Amino acid sequence: MNENEMLSPREFYDIMAPYYESFIESTRFSFLSLEAEEKFIVTFIQRPRTVLDVGCGTGRTMKLLYDGKRELFGVDISRKMVELAGNQGLKVIQASAYHLPFPDSCFEAIYSLHGGFGYCQNNLEMEMLLLELSRVLQRGGIMLMDTPHGKVRGEQYITSWSAGDITINMTSYGKTEENIKEALSKTGFGQMRFFGGYDEAVSLQDDSRRIIVVSTKT
Repeated sequence: MNENEMLSPREFYDIMAPYYESFIESTRFSFLSLEAEEKFIVTFIQRPRTVLDVGCGTGRTMKLLYDGKRELFGVDISRKMVELAGNQGLKVIQASAYHLPFPDSCFEAIYSLHGGFGYCQNNLEMEMLLLELSRVLQRGGIMLMDTPHGKVRGEQYITSWSAGDITINMTSYGKTEENIKEALSKTGFGQMRFFGGYDEAVSLQDDSRRIIVVSTKT
């Protein structure tokens, strides 16, 4: 494989999947970041019992959130990631986030972290994704999302990963508070709250690496 070749997110994660868990475990402060992420998500989905993880990967976040009370479902574009998550007994399906295999208004909460929105090339794609999430979310339901901050990462940048003699690349896309607000407003979401990290006390700043958004379907 040409190490300069740009892969689609599906191709990228299909190749990375066998190494993903060890990569996360070896990442400095990974446990603390997962713990903070879990606490943040639970803060906003204490009551919802039907929850969808869009871009679930190997299901790490789903496992953290499982408490025997919530009914958790996950979707991911990568077949290899879904296989790994399914082997752990999680309810996961390989599917595009733009064409979710669920009926209308069937979830009380949705979260999409560390992926999906960062692969939307422009506002139109982001609006298409939000419309599909809105379709399967109940009115009054909670939606959590995050995306790379365009003011820090740029509108377009290269995500690379290496293991041994393998090097793979894909293109990711940064967003701004302004274009996220516009897309959410157009697709039926309101009551938006923006954060610069997985902590309610961390407000969004120009130098925040990621934008985390909590909104409600109106």
